[in-house]
Amino acid sequence: MKNKGFSICLILIVTVLSSCKSSLLGKKIDKLDWMHPHPNYDSLQIENRRIGKNYLVVDSSYNSDFNYKMLNAMDSLIEASRKWPDADRFFLPVPGKYKYYRFNARFKGVSYDNSIKDFNDVLIIKTDSVNTIIDAYQYTLEWAEYPFTTDLYRISNNAVRLVDKLNVDSLRMGKITDYENGKLLKDNGIIFLKPKK
Repeated sequence: MKNKGFSICLILIVTVLSSCKSSLLGKKIDKLDWMHPHPNYDSLQIENRRIGKNYLVVDSSYNSDFNYKMLNAMDSLIEASRKWPDADRFFLPVPGKYKYYRFNARFKGVSYDNSIKDFNDVLIIKTDSVNTIIDAYQYTLEWAEYPFTTDLYRISNNAVRLVDKLNVDSLRMGKITDYENGKLLKDNGIIFLKPKK
């Protein structure tokens, strides 16, 4: 009697499954890109370049300069602390004789665990009294690979005036790491000196 009940239950399960399978035949189920275990990094980069990044001003000050001591020792300072860094601290101003600007840009990227998440780029620029750019650095705050300076870019075209809606690519930001020295940042980002409406 027990076996008969089990057999009927098994037949019922097989019938339900086969009817479900036949109703799904010919139907394609599309996974959303963000659900994919291996997101398409190339298409994500293309989409970010198509949309572009908006570098919004978050800080500016007179009589300032970059903290070159921190920037030049980024890898060793992070390694010495043996903890995930608050990368923002490397891009804060120190007293000096220049105008300092800090911009942030948010974008979508692929994380170390292959998930898509928001990342934040910081761009710092220093100018003279007529807003000619003297120096600039760009970095992704969530960068998690050593050496951390692998993602640090520095301006190579400092004959540019900082104006509202300047394209970041015109700064010709090059990687500073030895093995990729000079590799240019291709960002299609726009710098907004005024709050974006």
